[in-house]
Amino acid sequence: MTLYPIQAAALAELYECGGLVAPVGVGVGKTLISLLAPSITGCVRPMLIIPAKLKTKTRLDIQRYSKHFRLGSIYTETYERLGRVQGAEILNAFQPDILILDEAQRVKNRSAAVTRRIRRYIQTHPNCRVVILSGTITSRSLRDYAHLLEWAFRGRSPAPQVYDVLEEWCGALDEKISSWGGGTGRLGPGALERLFNADELARAKTEPLGAARSAMRRRVVETPGVVSSTDPGIDVSLYVDIGQKPPGPAAVAAIEEMRKTWETPCGYELTSPLEVWRHELEMQLGFYYLWDPPAPKEWLEARSRWAQVARHALASGHRLDSELQVAQAVLRENNPLRITAYGRHGPLDGRETLLEWQDIRPTFTPNPVATWIDDTYLRAAANWAAQGPGVIWTLHVPFAQRLAELTGLVWYGPQGKGQQRVSATDHTIRGTGKVIDQETGARPIIASVQSNGEGRNLQAFARNLVVCPPPTGLMWEQLIGRTHRTGQTADEVSFDVWVGTGAAYAGMAQVLRDARYIADSTGNPQRLNFADLTGLDLEGLEDLETDTRTTRQSGG
Repeated sequence: MTLYPIQAAALAELYECGGLVAPVGVGVGKTLISLLAPSITGCVRPMLIIPAKLKTKTRLDIQRYSKHFRLGSIYTETYERLGRVQGAEILNAFQPDILILDEAQRVKNRSAAVTRRIRRYIQTHPNCRVVILSGTITSRSLRDYAHLLEWAFRGRSPAPQVYDVLEEWCGALDEKISSWGGGTGRLGPGALERLFNADELARAKTEPLGAARSAMRRRVVETPGVVSSTDPGIDVSLYVDIGQKPPGPAAVAAIEEMRKTWETPCGYELTSPLEVWRHELEMQLGFYYLWDPPAPKEWLEARSRWAQVARHALASGHRLDSELQVAQAVLRENNPLRITAYGRHGPLDGRETLLEWQDIRPTFTPNPVATWIDDTYLRAAANWAAQGPGVIWTLHVPFAQRLAELTGLVWYGPQGKGQQRVSATDHTIRGTGKVIDQETGARPIIASVQSNGEGRNLQAFARNLVVCPPPTGLMWEQLIGRTHRTGQTADEVSFDVWVGTGAAYAGMAQVLRDARYIADSTGNPQRLNFADLTGLDLEGLEDLETDTRTTRQSGG
């Protein structure tokens, strides 16, 4: 067994520079880099931090690689445990001299507990080395990884660390620009033009955004200690067929009613387009959640009044992005923002309405039960599986369980552990004792995107079905990389993608924009950018976002 060139380059950079940031492509060997990093640096108390769902896989990888390399002892911890209350002192207790962050996109949120704890340890232990490994280091913003660069390079980061300066760079580079400058839109390259080379100066005349991203990409990848892959790393064709799959009549009727009333079938009033979008995707698959037992009338009415206030605030240009932010704003002392709304039965004061809702909310705890109204997608997925081995990817547990009950297929859910129907007559789902990485590709299986969409080695499969598209380019790159990766022996890897509503169409358009941003920002080729795409004309779907995620004004 030998190292791939990019693995050797990453380890050499780590040895020379003391830290490493490797935004290398999905499936090109990050695991071995992480396991050899302690030996290369001579560190004696290494800590490898991974997602909890990859613990079993990592243990098996260590056993496999230890037959060929001198790995030494390495302590493995999970992001999830570090983020819990009980995990507050794990880092201080172990005192690692090197932190290896695999799937480092897990700490892109600066305010998360796990991110704050790692940052605090690094700041108080300046001699601790840091290795950043990720196939998808960014999703839509420079904010995703600017702090990771500083962790690894301590004062020589290519990204600004001063908040105001970072915000300005984000305003000029990011994929989505929301509230910068009071909603004035994207900033021009400005002082970033100092980074432009001759080609980028010429390009800036017609494509200022592309020129700015190109300059930033060069600035990052040319920093000593950064290793970024520039090719897919696999000579296997990738075919993505995005096909229209209309939901059944009952599902269509439920979606239309929810769009009109902004209420779920159990009477829960929604406050944001994001909630409508989430429930629409569930109904597209043929189910919705019904509360059993139903909510008391007084509880629903109080919830409805607060929902109207929150919806009004989110649609009124107050630079508030979520229901939680609205609640914090109306409760803040001496807050000049006086949120009111006109409800169905007259004016509503935001503070009084929220206090009423907070008082009655604890009296009832919803117990959501998946209720099926349509089996169109279930039958179609079963037919797809009958055509041969492959992976059926789903974001929704009820759909996976229902499909497993009907077909007898194994469903791989939390921790990548298999579950299967007991028999054709007993549809009870029980554990199989296997994990998804042990599959040989000889049969169709069902897999949870959340549990198996990153870190898994599934190159035994070459055929995939995505029944509900993941919403970001980051998730897509990870998902495709499970089967389109080194070790794949098929000539082509295929993905059948079903989109059945306007929300799904608009989501796929955003996913493609995400993929272009990630490639432009990091130099990492994104699989969706070089895949053979067929089906919908996604470039023309931007207008659907307004049509399908309509924001209803309060009382309107």
